[in-house]
Amino acid sequence: MVDDDGSVSAPEYTRREIYHEPIVNLVAALGGMEVDEGPDGQPLEVYKLGDECLGCLKDLKKFWRKDDTDESRTVARILYETNVLHNDLIPILKITAGRGEVGDRIALAAADLMGSFTWPISLSEELQELAEAEEKPDTLPELTTLIQAQYEYKQAILHAGAIDTLFTHLLLPRLYKTRMERSERDNQVIILIMHIFRNLAAVKEPVDRPGLQSDLIIQFEAYNVFDTLATIASSSDKVEFNHLNVLALEIFHLLYRGVVPEDLLKEPGKAPSDNLSKLLAMEENQKRAEARKGVSRHSRFGTTISVVAGQDRYVITKQRGISASTDKTMDLIKKKKWTKPKNQDETVSVVLSPPAITALRELANVFLSSCFNTFFATLLKDIRMERAKVRESDKARFLHLCGFFLRYFLACVKWDREHGVDRKSDAGRDFDLIAEMVETGSVGFVTARMKITIDDKPPSWKELHAGIDCFTQILLVVDAMAVTGEEEYVEAAEILQDQIYYNGDVLDLVVQVVSKYKEQSIKYLDSVIHLAYVILRMLEKYSKTKAFMFIRKRRAKRNKRKNDQSDKATQDVENLIPDAEDEDDAGADREAPSFAEHKFTFASFEGRFANENVVQTCLQYLQRHQEFEEPEQLKRVVGLLHRAAVKAQAEGLFFKVSTLNVFRTVQEQTALQPKTGSYKDLDQLITFVLRKFFKAAAENPLLFIEVFYPKSHGKWKEYSSFVPDEKPRAGGRSAEPKAKHLPAEVEVVPGFTITQQLGIAMAALQEEGREELIHWAREILALVAAQRQEIILSTDGPPEEAEVNPYDVEPTVAKGPSEAALAKFEDYAIPCDTKEKKDGTIRNPHLKLMFRILDFKASESGRAEDPEDIVWTVPSSLLPSALESSINIIDGFLREPLDMDGEKASDRLRKKRRPPRRRKHVARPTVGSDSELVDSEEEAPRRRKKKQKEQQNYLSAQFIEDSDEDEEALAAFFAREEEIRKQAFARAASAATSRENMGGKKKRKRGKAAAAEPSSSISAGDGDEDGDGDAAPREGSSSPRRRGSSSTPRDGDGGSDDDAQSSRRSETPRADSPERSRPRPKPRPRASPAAKAAMLSDEKIHGLEPEPEPDAMQVDATSGTAEREEDEEEGAALAPTTGTQAKRRRVIESDDEN
Repeated sequence: MVDDDGSVSAPEYTRREIYHEPIVNLVAALGGMEVDEGPDGQPLEVYKLGDECLGCLKDLKKFWRKDDTDESRTVARILYETNVLHNDLIPILKITAGRGEVGDRIALAAADLMGSFTWPISLSEELQELAEAEEKPDTLPELTTLIQAQYEYKQAILHAGAIDTLFTHLLLPRLYKTRMERSERDNQVIILIMHIFRNLAAVKEPVDRPGLQSDLIIQFEAYNVFDTLATIASSSDKVEFNHLNVLALEIFHLLYRGVVPEDLLKEPGKAPSDNLSKLLAMEENQKRAEARKGVSRHSRFGTTISVVAGQDRYVITKQRGISASTDKTMDLIKKKKWTKPKNQDETVSVVLSPPAITALRELANVFLSSCFNTFFATLLKDIRMERAKVRESDKARFLHLCGFFLRYFLACVKWDREHGVDRKSDAGRDFDLIAEMVETGSVGFVTARMKITIDDKPPSWKELHAGIDCFTQILLVVDAMAVTGEEEYVEAAEILQDQIYYNGDVLDLVVQVVSKYKEQSIKYLDSVIHLAYVILRMLEKYSKTKAFMFIRKRRAKRNKRKNDQSDKATQDVENLIPDAEDEDDAGADREAPSFAEHKFTFASFEGRFANENVVQTCLQYLQRHQEFEEPEQLKRVVGLLHRAAVKAQAEGLFFKVSTLNVFRTVQEQTALQPKTGSYKDLDQLITFVLRKFFKAAAENPLLFIEVFYPKSHGKWKEYSSFVPDEKPRAGGRSAEPKAKHLPAEVEVVPGFTITQQLGIAMAALQEEGREELIHWAREILALVAAQRQEIILSTDGPPEEAEVNPYDVEPTVAKGPSEAALAKFEDYAIPCDTKEKKDGTIRNPHLKLMFRILDFKASESGRAEDPEDIVWTVPSSLLPSALESSINIIDGFLREPLDMDGEKASDRLRKKRRPPRRRKHVARPTVGSDSELVDSEEEAPRRRKKKQKEQQNYLSAQFIEDSDEDEEALAAFFAREEEIRKQAFARAASAATSRENMGGKKKRKRGKAAAAEPSSSISAGDGDEDGDGDAAPREGSSSPRRRGSSSTPRDGDGGSDDDAQSSRRSETPRADSPERSRPRPKPRPRASPAAKAAMLSDEKIHGLEPEPEPDAMQVDATSGTAEREEDEEEGAALAPTTGTQAKRRRVIESDDEN
């Protein structure tokens, strides 16, 4: 090739020009047809293999792999043009399969190419790859050519009977082997043949040429392929066939794709005729609708009509303007606005022949009876374990196939019931056949996949569609189990429904699925409406059998509270009081699980469907009512709209121009339909909405403007009869505040008696203007007192009059009710028959304070999150006398209120202080002597024993004796106590005198004062219950001791500890007592004065009273103390005096002078 500059360059060849000639040569070398003499001597055409047939097949496979990087599939198109599959591959397969090892190798090479030729092509995936590569979709016509080629490949394989050869000679001999006997090549051959069967089932037939799928199904049944698939499915839990379960799943899915389960139960040949009848009926309805508004036979003459509207004049050249309204006629001549058509599902209904339907029905029956539970259990296990053989698309196939067989099972149950077949018989179908998919784990997997797919970006609508269908069929199966009347199935259905409805995420998912419909397919819309209708119907029926229900919902994480300093000045007084629970609640919330239980009511969940998006979804479905194939479809959408408009009282959602226009169109289209069944309900619904609309418009004319705007964010409530629920509603925001947001409870400040507290509470209610609540509380007391008095009279009889003895010193005590009468007392639940009373018992802190003072109890019949469940009761322990006393006190304060000294009752109240929550003590491990951790569980019992031992040693409980003693022993006890007290005072006086004689000048001064004021030798801590040294003066003491001083005189700062030590040594004398002061002992529990007196008395009785100390010991102790004091004084005179020391010294000197 010569360029413009005269240089010679290599010619440029296209990919097709490069590959075409070698591929054609290889195809020619495979072999060809030759005329040979037949068995009868007649000429016969037979296929003769080429000398290098196996090598040519391998080379063709290498060329096929070149298309992996070629978007235009050049090699595939060249091989299609050479017609190699019809002319060479099928004849090679038939003459070589089963002819020894060499023949099988050639047959497998041909089968490998057949599998490659028929591998499914997905247009959506191909276009997505082109879009990601940013290439122009020029290869789309070539892809359609390859799809047409695959249809011809499938047709050639079926007509040549190659399925028999593949199954009999290649697949079956290797399936006979056990897992241990199979080689790796055997497993590869099995997978290859199974993929060929999968490819043939995946090839779609054109709409204008049906019948090829029916031929495939018939051959699969004739050549025992169906039996092999059933064997693989039923034995999928065995190691020999477990690796084939995912491949079998895909084949089953393709065989039943587009098949209606109910058509399998119809008589052979009736299903196609029924489909034809539906199409004819639909066409007839369209003709009738057109004839009603169509033109007459005189339309050929034409018509011109002039319309005058004010100053304008319009000319209509349509004959329809005579009969139809002017606006409709003018709409016909307007420019039509193009609307995007709705997407159609790829799984369109297929038309099968009667033999093919019969074969699929028999396969479905075998699958239900022997394969369903095992097959789906192993698949579910593989999916959860994320095995490599499981692809993402297999999850959608799992859901689709499961939903199909559940629907077929329900159709079989219905057919058996109509024909009188016993479910327990061999011919019947029992629910045990599909038990695997009504287990909690299986249902949880289905709902979890739905949640995952809808949250994906973008969502996987096909898998979500399969999940919706599967979940709907599971609900229908559970509903069928609940109405069987057998206890086993009814109980299982009850448990499963409770677990499904308890999960709040499932209910939220249903609402989310319905409200998120935008531009998905029509069948997806039908599945969404069906799911919403079924779950609402079942949940309503289930909720009527339960007194209350609870659901578990995910708890949102709460952010940390931020203190706003600018708002602190404006806060209420009760908010300034710190709450001890706040910190504990915050810590508990951080450690709490992510789920919480909420009370559930069906009305609240039904109200969630009163949503603009949900209503728009239903209206889009209603617009296609002429395409409905079953009456149930219209019934479902009308039921959902009725729930939103009537039961949820959300008719304002329908007050939109587009909605009213849909209703007008539907009324015109259904004018010729009989007003029975769902059509009657639809007409009544439209009439109801229109009546409400015009009534609201008459009251508020601005509604005619609001119809042009959306009704989201609760705007529809302004024009509806909707009344918000007062109780907390599950699934939405509560109408009432939560319990923790209720007004804080109050209490009376300390220092008032019970009677005064009741008067303060009544005064607070009177200041609020709620005096009627006081009278209500009095009526409750009077009613309960009368009831209990009647019980006493009926049980014990009238009271007997006791004889009064005027000489009795003690008054006669009235006899109370008997034990039998008290046993008949019951707690009286206070009824709240009006809203004001109910609000008072929940939100009025002053009324609740009055109830608590009257000893009323607050009990909760429900959960703590629901303040409406709080019930106040009059406990059975209150006797009629106590109730009458409370009545008298209330009457007295009603006549003469409590004197507040000019203050308000609220000034004497404060926020109720709740006791702080104790955190659970977690014992920390300690380190033992051997440096090993000691278990906290072993340490806890030792600590408890130690604590009990301390209580026995130091607490005064053991010194409390029974008082039932005679008077002589009691008098002797007091005499001994008096003698012990005198001896103690004498010892203290003698000790003080000795210290005065041995001490200095200041010491003698204080000694005189101490001698004039004798006190007990017991230290200041004795008798001081609070431990601060401020003990009350004892008998015989003329003045109280100063804080921090002992009973003995001390001089200077430094001698206080020594004096205390000497005082303690005087109480417990020891022969070997050292002269130096001992360190302060560890604080111990102190006993009361009465307990110490009892201890001394007990010691004296048993001869354990200590002997008085010798004077020498006291002299030595005091002299040592005096010497130390003098040394300290000399040191203090030499040292610089600080301000604090000077101040303390002045205080001591002033005390001495006094």
